[in-house]
Parts: sequence; structure tokens; C-alpha cells
Amino acid sequence: MPYIDYKYAAYKVMGTHLKDTTEKQRDEFVETFKTYLVNVYGHMLLEYDQQEIKVLDNRNYEDSSIISVAVHVTDKNGKLTKLAFKLRKNKRTLEWKVFDVVAEGISMLSTKQSEINELIEKNGIDHVIKLLNEKNSELSS
Repeated sequence: MPYIDYKYAAYKVMGTHLKDTTEKQRDEFVETFKTYLVNVYGHMLLEYDQQEIKVLDNRNYEDSSIISVAVHVTDKNGKLTKLAFKLRKNKRTLEWKVFDVVAEGISMLSTKQSEINELIEKNGIDHVIKLLNEKNSELSS
């Protein structure tokens, strides 16, 4: 997790609902979402074994604060999977950290943002935190 900007990702997922939460709710959501990311990315990465990974060149990032790094993963049968890691440069630390993974053109963060925003609107942030905790328990079993 030292290379994942989970707080930024969590705040992006909360979207416009962020301003309607307390500091305690934000902290709880960030920690719960962090655990969720560990579980989801961990399960996703476990599917990869003996693939060839090619990171495509991306040298045009010096003046950027957000970049996308394309990666091609080829399995032993020649099947190509296109991934992109979206990174954000922290203004304070100047570190680059991943905040989203895009697989075959589908952003995990955007997908989660749509799902979670709808749940927050219907049931509130506390309910969503509870649901994520339940999902985390299922994934880590």
C-alpha cells in the first residue's frame, strides 16, 4: 500500500458527498476503502502468474500532476490484457502514487464511484461504511 494513494481514491469515490460528512466519517470511510482496495487489488493480482509484462514508455509527465502509465500483459497463450495505472503526484511530498487501475478501458475507481454514490444517496455514508466492512470480511476469508 505504500504506492497507492488510497485517501485520494476514497475522496474521489465519495465525490460530492465528501462535503456532507464529518471528519470521523471520512476517516472511517478512508480506512474501510483502503482495506477494500487491498482486497480487490490483491485478488486481481493473484490471477496473474507467468505473464509477460510490458510497461509502455511515458516520458511526458514532468509538468503533469496526474498521468496514466499503460501496461500490456500477455499470457502464455498470447492473450493480451491492456491495463493502465493512473498516478497522482502529491504536491507536498512530490511522490507519485497510484489511485486507479483501468483494465481494458474500464476504470475501477469510476465504477466504484458510481456504485457508492448511489448507495450514499439512498442510505447514507454510515450504511456504505458498514457494507464495505462486510465486503472486506467476505474478501479476506
